[in-house]
Amino acid sequence: MGLRDKAKEKTAQQNQVVEAHTQGNNQNNNNAPAVKQKTPQQQQIELLSKALEKNSDQFLKVLASSTEVERFKREVLTLLRGDPSLLMLEPASILGCAIQSAQMGLSLDRNLGHAYIIPYKGKATYQIGYLGLLELARRSGQIMDIFAEVVWEGDEFSQKITQRGVEFLHVPCPPSQRGKRIGVYMLALLTNGGRHYGFMYAEEVEKIRSLSHSQHKPDSIWNLHTDTMWKKTVIKREAKFLPFSTIVMSQINAEDRKAPETEYDGVILEYDEKSGEVHQTEKLPSKMGGNQQKAA
Repeated sequence: MGLRDKAKEKTAQQNQVVEAHTQGNNQNNNNAPAVKQKTPQQQQIELLSKALEKNSDQFLKVLASSTEVERFKREVLTLLRGDPSLLMLEPASILGCAIQSAQMGLSLDRNLGHAYIIPYKGKATYQIGYLGLLELARRSGQIMDIFAEVVWEGDEFSQKITQRGVEFLHVPCPPSQRGKRIGVYMLALLTNGGRHYGFMYAEEVEKIRSLSHSQHKPDSIWNLHTDTMWKKTVIKREAKFLPFSTIVMSQINAEDRKAPETEYDGVILEYDEKSGEVHQTEKLPSKMGGNQQKAA
């Protein structure tokens, strides 16, 4: 056998060894457990979880303690896991809503009805709920009680303006005997012995409803919680006569704007996808209170 033949034989032997080694690796890889790929929703949850963690300082500025910060962050993640549609929204707007709700001192737990994250044109917008408005009013220390009631066809209802103020009578009929909604009123009893009453006719409420961009959607809050939205509407209209803080009034006014952006109380948010941090152009108030001034 010549030198050339010996070289060919040696090369063939080496190739067989390499092929056998490769087959062994492939077999081992086939036997290894497959790595489970994360769904887009899981990836988004992970991203937002990291973003909440990296923005803990923002929450600490408006919440009482680090314990409250951790509780609030868990609450936000629970909300997001329970509603995949929110995960499709711009991250900065979601974080903005979370910070704003913390600033208001309101829970985002939908079961409590204090505040909501509402999708709008790919962004998250923040809205105070009816029960959230009642909670904020009572926190002022100047309101002993506050409530609103819908007036239906079939109810005994009358109101008149006298020199002593507005006098009204409402005797609700059984639900089975109700007709259409004809109006809604609110009453606030102040700690100084005074009171504030407000009433809106159905046509006034429907005019406000017509401004909602989601009014025709089956899952719109106006369609799912109609009575609650009527009650919230009359309290919002009378809010300027109630002892709400400046920051709460700013949010109430912001809800009436047609196209809210990633902005709240004068604070513009910018989301850094690489670092997961939210940067803002203005400082947040340290805590909510009646003497706070609206951010410039």
